[in-house]
Amino acid sequence: LYSFSRVALASHCLFAVAIDIRDEKTLRAAVRRKPKDAQSHLALAEWYLGWQDVPQAVETLRNASIADPQYAWHYNEYLGDILYEHRNDLGGSRLAYKEALDKSPKLDLLSNRTWMRYGNILIWNGARAEAEAVFANAAKSGLLQNPNQRPEVEFLPELQCEDGFWFQAASNPKLATVMKELTDIIPVARKEYEKWSKTRAKDAVVDTSVILDRNNSGRRLHFWIHRPQFERGTWRDSCSYKTPKTCEVLRRMNASGILVFQASFDVLEPGATVMSHCHHTNRELFLDAVLFTPQHGHATLTASGRTVARLDGDVNVFDGSFEHSEANRLPAAFSHSSSENRVLLRIVVRHPSAKWRPGDDEAWWQVRWRQLKARGRKFLIWGFGGSPSQGSRHEF
Repeated sequence: LYSFSRVALASHCLFAVAIDIRDEKTLRAAVRRKPKDAQSHLALAEWYLGWQDVPQAVETLRNASIADPQYAWHYNEYLGDILYEHRNDLGGSRLAYKEALDKSPKLDLLSNRTWMRYGNILIWNGARAEAEAVFANAAKSGLLQNPNQRPEVEFLPELQCEDGFWFQAASNPKLATVMKELTDIIPVARKEYEKWSKTRAKDAVVDTSVILDRNNSGRRLHFWIHRPQFERGTWRDSCSYKTPKTCEVLRRMNASGILVFQASFDVLEPGATVMSHCHHTNRELFLDAVLFTPQHGHATLTASGRTVARLDGDVNVFDGSFEHSEANRLPAAFSHSSSENRVLLRIVVRHPSAKWRPGDDEAWWQVRWRQLKARGRKFLIWGFGGSPSQGSRHEF
């Protein structure tokens, strides 16, 4: 009877989770019943967002700020994220983030994303002094260790870089070896890029992860060599068949312990300026091999108050979690053409001092599925009155 009770309890819990289906009518009724309940307002906004109804989600959060002014900072924080991510409305998100900052009792109640994005938008609008005050306040509150290093998603203190953005490869033997191999592969990589861009130009993917200057006449593109992702429901992590020689180098890099996360031919068209930004984590480094620079223009990279010109054949390591920007400026006297593109082979690798963690060398969903199976097995054993093995138990 006792075992049966445990099975019934386990089944009831699973059933309760399975039927947790909410509709608009139920959620709106909850908001009317408890107009000052933050969870009700947020649940309704999330429901609209789940159905891609961004206008209704925005209206819900604005109404919530009026009905429940005590948590207006929280609603504005979420509103800023929606306007930033789903509408690319920098003006609207700036106002929402400012409201969140002004009304929040403490800065550390907000997600780091809020004040980081607000500061970045200020910089893009020419208000750098105001942005620096925001970052200085965050550093004073212990939320930032370096105002110039602002990874939005993840910061690992043990991977602090004394050199800042301009990482010194000579300090790490593995990186030094890889850099030499990248220098040797440049002639072959150039040929593979030229063939790919001429025969399959439509493979180029426009980079929407960075903000370009509003007066831009060019784009930033990627010809993806290695980009693990779901594609039409299938997980794909193989290296492109269009770049066999480059892929050989990537495999040797993996074998050396410098784990490759992504690789692409990074193209910055003439007239394009990538605004100041920071990579989302300091656990990754950029390995750049410059393949082509504009014939008549100037391709530059700016970080930590220093601007350098991109030169054919240069190979460098950068810590993108520090603020940096790029530009490809073409004099007005010359017309735009592919010969004016800045093209580099950019490889995103795991920081050589970073520890291994699940998902590094396999698809994240494989790790999660293994975890789920292990936990499900324990739950079923408990439900049927057994006890888990006391031996070695690894979820990964």
